[in-house]
Amino acid sequence: MGTPCDLKQKFDTKEEANLERISYMKRVVLLLSPMVVYKCEEHKCYHIGHSKTTDQRRAFWQVMNWWRKHV
Repeated sequence: MGTPCDLKQKFDTKEEANLERISYMKRVVLLLSPMVVYKCEEHKCYHIGHSKTTDQRRAFWQVMNWWRKHV
């Protein structure tokens, strides 16, 4: 279970949230799933959080493990 929505940082625009997502992914070396931007209807804003879909996680792990095919 993730961080409660009301404790997450709130962004007015999708662009602001995406800039923070990119910054976060540059600062954090190991992610268990990719960070995504999503709209929060409850708070009328955007948040960033870890991806929850199987397809997104699978794509992320394929990118993260590309080097195994090249060794």
